[in-house]
Amino acid sequence: MGASPRVTKFGRLLVAACWLLASPTVAQETSWQSLTDAAVEAYKLGRYGEAEKLFLEALQEAEKLRDNSHLATSLNNLATVYMRQGKHSEAEPLYQRSLVLLERTLGSAHPNLASTLDNLAMVYLRQGKHVDAEEHSKRALAILERSLGPEHHDVAVSLNNLAEIYKLQGKHGDALPLYQRSLAIKIKILGPNHPTNAISLNNLAEVRRAQGFYKQAELLYRQALLIWENAFPSGHPEMAVTLNSLGALYYEQGEYKQAVPLLQRALVIEEQMLAPDYPRFGVTVFNLASVYDALGRYPEAEDLYRRVLSIWETNLGPEHENLAAALEKYATLLRKTDRKKDADKLEARAKVIRAKHAQENPEK
Repeated sequence: MGASPRVTKFGRLLVAACWLLASPTVAQETSWQSLTDAAVEAYKLGRYGEAEKLFLEALQEAEKLRDNSHLATSLNNLATVYMRQGKHSEAEPLYQRSLVLLERTLGSAHPNLASTLDNLAMVYLRQGKHVDAEEHSKRALAILERSLGPEHHDVAVSLNNLAEIYKLQGKHGDALPLYQRSLAIKIKILGPNHPTNAISLNNLAEVRRAQGFYKQAELLYRQALLIWENAFPSGHPEMAVTLNSLGALYYEQGEYKQAVPLLQRALVIEEQMLAPDYPRFGVTVFNLASVYDALGRYPEAEDLYRRVLSIWETNLGPEHENLAAALEKYATLLRKTDRKKDADKLEARAKVIRAKHAQENPEK
């Protein structure tokens, strides 16, 4: 959040779409072009570490070309792969620099400008800056609707992102029709089984879940999972999001045994495809720990609570809100296993973190 996915009693993942920018037209094939194409392909396959390396090399080539279009594209694209890895503080200045270059080069109403505005909105969302996020997202959507028409795929992506902002503020009634419109556009353009539809289905499920319509949410999650399984039989990081969300749904209904295999599968995918200190990876570890805890599988739960504390302390810092949630859950387990003194220490640390965030964000 760098913000990571927010954690309350049970971890939830944010699922918003960030944009890669298309390559500017070039007179001849360049090292920059080859690197960018390879990076985009790695990104699509969920190989974010490889994509980061290639986008960084492409950025270095763009700096040599001294062309604002190439440079803005590389800045945006590197920032986007940072976002996918939870490196939000690293993404923000790159998006901001890209935005300045695009506005200078293309003017204030170009679709590429809208894409970077939307990306920056997602950074602000993860930082809890909801007003800034909504402002940038609405501006992006207005540009895209004017320049591309109301049923363009890019409009669908922007609708999804604005809906995500509303959802994270608890405005589920505002989010739902935007998600539905986004999905309808995607199905019309791409057909019913395209992987990006799975993201929209997952997001619709999240809203229905938050509204208490669990059966509808379960159906939507299952539809999303089927699309991911058909498109990426060996797994994809976004498939893990849906597995995690469906596991969370079962957990919230007390169906712990149904949650276990979904979360275990999500964890295997993320262990194979994500860096071990990636914040979203920590959410899956936290969620599986919570399920083991609820089932009375305390040694397994304790191992995972320790693991998630290490991940989040390393990646998010010692005073992040997510850490407080993990400390509180671990402390509860310690009390259940007659280790009151250890539990007191963890709860005291969590209380300090909560107090700090309450002081910094009094509106919460």
